[in-house]
Amino acid sequence: LVGQSFGAKTSAHSILAEALTEHAQTVEESEERVVHTYVINPKSITLSQLYGFSDAVSKEWTDGVLSNKFRFCATASHDDRQWIVLDGP
Repeated sequence: LVGQSFGAKTSAHSILAEALTEHAQTVEESEERVVHTYVINPKSITLSQLYGFSDAVSKEWTDGVLSNKFRFCATASHDDRQWIVLDGP
């Protein structure tokens, strides 16, 4: 979601996640799945902490917060929905 400050973007995605999860848990034979939301504030850390960086000397790559979370979601053993939300002040 993209929009103006104080445009209720956080509320919108939170309510949608809650509604989808409630529907998945209460309606029998629902095609919806539970939603797991992971919120990262990209303004609270540096770009190299967020995305990762390569060491200039050893050429070794170090994952950032976002790439670690992508890996965590990709290797999950369930079929639930997983939303990674970059939400800052």
